[in-house]
This record gives sequence, C-alpha cells and structure tokens, in this order.
Amino acid sequence: MRIGIDAENIPHVRQGLHNVPNSIRKPVLKLLAQKVISNSKARVAQQVDVEGSPFPLHQRRRKRKMLARLVKHLAIVKSSEFEVIVGFKNPVHGEIAAKQQEGFTETVTRQSMSVRQADPNAKATRRQARALQELQFKVRMGEGKPRTTPTIKWIVENMKMGQAGAIIRELRGSSAEQWTTTLPKRSFLGVSPAEMDELMNLAIQEARNAMDAVR
Repeated sequence: MRIGIDAENIPHVRQGLHNVPNSIRKPVLKLLAQKVISNSKARVAQQVDVEGSPFPLHQRRRKRKMLARLVKHLAIVKSSEFEVIVGFKNPVHGEIAAKQQEGFTETVTRQSMSVRQADPNAKATRRQARALQELQFKVRMGEGKPRTTPTIKWIVENMKMGQAGAIIRELRGSSAEQWTTTLPKRSFLGVSPAEMDELMNLAIQEARNAMDAVR
C-alpha cells in the first residue's frame, strides 16, 4: 500500500520547481511526504477518512482506536529528485493497510478452514479470535463471574486451533458450507483536495526559501 507524490505530473508545481536544483528539490519532496504521513496519522487519531467522514465502527466497540498501531509503520519508502513514495516497508503491513484502505471481502469455505487447521492442536489464530468475537462467543473468566467475550490475546493464548474452529462452525450453523467476512473501507492514507493545495503551496514556498538562502 503506497502513495506517490510526483512533481512532474502537477503543472503548477512543475513550473514552480522548474529551475530548482536537484539538491533542493529532493528535500522539498521529502518534506511533502512527511506532511502526508503526518496528515494520515492525524486522520487515524481523529478516526476519519480522507473525505473527513468517520471510520465505520468495529463490530465490537473497542477502546483502542482503529489503525493506531498500523499507522506507526507509515514511512517514506522511496525518494528521488522528482518523486517520493509513502507506504509500508514491511509487505505484511502493506497488505493489511491495503485491505483497510480499500475494504476487503473474503469468502471462506469449510474446506479451506480445514486446510488451514491442519494442526488442530496448534494455538488458535488471530483470524479465529476475531471471528469468535464477531460471533459474540463468551466464556466465564472465573467462578461466579458473568460470561464475557474474551480478548483476542486471551483466545490465542488459551484455545487450540481445532477447538476454536469447531466453536466457530457451531456458532455459524453446522449446515453452513461457506460464509463471507467483510472488512469495511477506512481510507486513512491519501491527500484531500484541500491538503493537495496546501502541499503544493508548501513545496513552492520551501523551494523559494532554499534558493534565496544559497544566493
């Protein structure tokens, strides 16, 4: 999951940076990339997308803000005199970000789950833990205590893969041969029209300041 800032494809920026040496142009583009990262982190902090709309709520209302951990890994992954790329250096983080950014729907079959659960004595997966939470699976954490939905950490640490799979199938209905899971779109990475204007003006102003400083 990446986003690029290409000075050559933005007419008034290309004109403004036309006579700027590469030694100045590259730092200016990096500054813009850092601003994009800052804006994306601010959106996650406010839990709104690029258009300013609130993120779709998680099925379980969690206290921790959505994408808060993921956005910490956002960084500049490539830069040159004409282009800078913002994204995730770790491909796993990039894949997760892409699914969050664009939304994701997956059809899971009982057969595919059986393949994934080749070792039923292995620990339950985080995917299974999330499924159990969505199905409102509850356990009693202690004698005399009410039944509550456990955390993902508790499920992974205390349940086996085969056990979790059996419970998921039972809660979904024993006759279900396949089911669909949907992750709603939460576009945290990007540039709004207002932000684009701000970035372009910033690029031209920073370039001019740098040019004046070396004269």
